[in-house]
Amino acid sequence: MKNHISRVYLSLRGDFPPECVTKSLKLKPSKCIEKGASNAANRVSKISIWNYDVAEGEIIDLYETIDKFYSTFKFLDDELLFLINKYSIESRLVVVLKMVTESNASLPALGLTTQLISFLNTINTSVDVDMYLYED
Repeated sequence: MKNHISRVYLSLRGDFPPECVTKSLKLKPSKCIEKGASNAANRVSKISIWNYDVAEGEIIDLYETIDKFYSTFKFLDDELLFLINKYSIESRLVVVLKMVTESNASLPALGLTTQLISFLNTINTSVDVDMYLYED
């Protein structure tokens, strides 16, 4: 039996220098694209993207995974808010769930604590949940 897989990350998108985010937060991004950069297909990026993966892998406890996000960023709220406001950055907490379609597989629950909701509101960050089904 395959297990459900999750990925949780902070995604910052807009017209900003990604190196400023890296320097200010003192975190190495999992994905970093600067506006105007070309990819392997020779497509030019219209926006800058700065992603930081908090967790990726089999779901054991999604609440624990979301809490890891909060623990990583809770003391960076001032820096995040400054950057978001200065560069008009779109900020998202992204949760990706890839779930097996077995009839006997229990589905993961996703919950957000009031503490996390308050924090996300403070840093002007929305939540994006993407769910995919795959067969065993």
